[in-house]
Amino acid sequence: MRVLQPLTTGPIEVAGRFVDGIVGDPTLGRYTYSLPVNAPLVAPYVAAPGALVFAADAAAAGKYSLNASLTGFTEKTIALSTLAAGVTVQTNLTFP
Repeated sequence: MRVLQPLTTGPIEVAGRFVDGIVGDPTLGRYTYSLPVNAPLVAPYVAAPGALVFAADAAAAGKYSLNASLTGFTEKTIALSTLAAGVTVQTNLTFP
């Protein structure tokens, strides 16, 4: 399971981990992530000895998508609603 953030310059992976299986039912799993809701700071590439100049990417604040993959199946991507501080979002994915 990966969490992607759609920056203005393109998506980046901000988190990823294996899903924990649920004892007693091998077809179910669970995962949790704590994600920032503030705008990420980004900087364009500058060759050394140039300095990086960071700026907030306000359009990406609190926006994420989940990307799930399972061997033998097509990857699934789900866009999450814009996150707010202290909010929990529950998602369900089904394969195939």
